[in-house]
Amino acid sequence: ANSKMDTTKKTKEEFCQEISKSIAEEKIQFVRLEVEDINSISRGVLLHVDYFMENIKEGFSFPLGPIGCVDFDGKYVSNTVLDEGTNFGNGALYPDLSTFQKLPWKSGTASVLCDLSTTLSDLNAASIHTRSICKQQFEKLNQLGFTMKSAFEYEFSVVDRETLQLLDATDNYAATLYNEKGFGVGSRIMDSMNKIGIFPEKFHMEFAPSVYEITMKPSFGLKGSDDAIRYRSIVKEICRDEGVEALFMTTPFINGFHSNGQLNHSLWNLTEKTNVFYDSANPGQLSEKGKSWLAGLKAHSKALLYRIVSIQRFPLIMHGGMIIVLWHFVSRLLTKKISLILNTVLQ
Repeated sequence: ANSKMDTTKKTKEEFCQEISKSIAEEKIQFVRLEVEDINSISRGVLLHVDYFMENIKEGFSFPLGPIGCVDFDGKYVSNTVLDEGTNFGNGALYPDLSTFQKLPWKSGTASVLCDLSTTLSDLNAASIHTRSICKQQFEKLNQLGFTMKSAFEYEFSVVDRETLQLLDATDNYAATLYNEKGFGVGSRIMDSMNKIGIFPEKFHMEFAPSVYEITMKPSFGLKGSDDAIRYRSIVKEICRDEGVEALFMTTPFINGFHSNGQLNHSLWNLTEKTNVFYDSANPGQLSEKGKSWLAGLKAHSKALLYRIVSIQRFPLIMHGGMIIVLWHFVSRLLTKKISLILNTVLQ
């Protein structure tokens, strides 16, 4: 797995052979099936490797309710549509075998991301599953002759596990001393990312106390989204191993800005493998398709903002230049911006 455009497709049999070889060579005893819920929390089950291999092609039963009916405190909320409906909440997980990876921070354990189905033994993508929706949209994009190259840029707060208090009250952006003070696992996280095919670029302290960021190289297609799912799991699990807690949300902090996040992406031509946003002949080097893409984001701004559930984010969005929609070579003070340095990326 890497960030290069890979047009080759393997059969399920080929994937099964590779996985069987990996299990033997790396002494894998357990396989974790992972599926994200509507709040992007990773959920799933841990399987013995023999059971996984016996049923790898048939799917694994899994209830639909926890995927779409969990509140922000992690508590289950009953829903008659998902719990009962026509199938009493029965669902199934179908492993995407291309995502099978040994977890370097877990002894003898591998992970595979899954598609969620409403039926067992017949993959029928559930409309509540964000990864399945994303995959469907990528398929539509491919039919038009395009793909997307993307990388999420997530910040996270590091707090004491017992008190949920910030480890350090110092606010000192990118200071070398505070990059590691009280939090020496940045290198371990990046090493684990690299070992499972997510390529980290840099780690540093952000503009808030005990808030850090690790950026990653962009990937084509669904892998960019999958990298984001796995990145959060890596950070949270390694932090717990080190006796601290990583938070990707503003909770439980009332004041100030904490975990932020951006989606950096660009549109590429499938056959020519070129960046569709870039046109050296156009003013600002932004292509006509790039302008249309930017206009589409502006037209759908309200829908794109609906997931901003924290009131802390609205002042940042509504303040000054942050509401301006433009493209620029170097400006960082834009809600939607296109950077035309090396690779054209829209944020």
